[in-house]
Amino acid sequence: MIETAHEVGAETAKQVMEEADKSEKLMADAGLVIETPDLTPFKAAVDAAYVETGYADLRAQLYKEIGKN
Repeated sequence: MIETAHEVGAETAKQVMEEADKSEKLMADAGLVIETPDLTPFKAAVDAAYVETGYADLRAQLYKEIGKN
């Protein structure tokens, strides 16, 4: 059951991202200017919060499970 939940979750996430990409393209085609900010400074600023709250290990485990660095 857990394996199936992981599979369904991964497929659902993929579908959501595909729909988001389609919607973004439609908006851009209609003239919307999409800005993509540099997230590096924000990520660096919030890293300490994960350590202070004790969630750094949990975050690392979650990232490992979803294949994110």
